[in-house]
Amino acid sequence: MIADIAAITWRGLEHSRVIGEWHIAGQRTRRFTGRYTDTGEAISSDGELQLETLFGFKGQAADCVVITEIDFDAWTEEVRRRLFVGLTRARLKVALVGSVAASGLVLGRLA
Repeated sequence: MIADIAAITWRGLEHSRVIGEWHIAGQRTRRFTGRYTDTGEAISSDGELQLETLFGFKGQAADCVVITEIDFDAWTEEVRRRLFVGLTRARLKVALVGSVAASGLVLGRLA
């Protein structure tokens, strides 16, 4: 079910090419509106596919998480921390979509 998938971008609000999209792969996107209910629950826009920034999705989870726009050229403590935040948002499955350089560094760490 598409509602069980969250796409989160590595790049953040200012640099993401996908965060402003209202449709991805034919699915309407759903994002945090910046508002909360009286009981403190986050209010999201209407849509099927959850789309957030990496840190905007912190504290939330989805069955499947797609981390997109991953791009870095050196393994640093910040990269490790950001990957940890993103990877731990998935309950069942995670997919990484990144540059050749970033993919090589991640695969090198897994080997």
